[in-house]
Amino acid sequence: MGFRILSLSATPVSKIENLQNVITALRCSNLEVRDEEDEEIKKYTFDKDITELVIPKDNQVQQIEITLNKIMDSLLPFLK
Repeated sequence: MGFRILSLSATPVSKIENLQNVITALRCSNLEVRDEEDEEIKKYTFDKDITELVIPKDNQVQQIEITLNKIMDSLLPFLK
């Protein structure tokens, strides 16, 4: 009988709600989640100073994004 152990040191998903997709894809039967509030983890973490800076896209960037989306839309059916 074989088994696999997967250990991740970073967040595997941006939203915890999406973690089930990872669990299903990797066929995990047991999961332990720890965050920076966990006593075992606290001693290895540092305070965060996060500043969110939103920069609006200029017209040129928007046009590049539209072009790239068109290219991806034409390729996705082939990749699926």
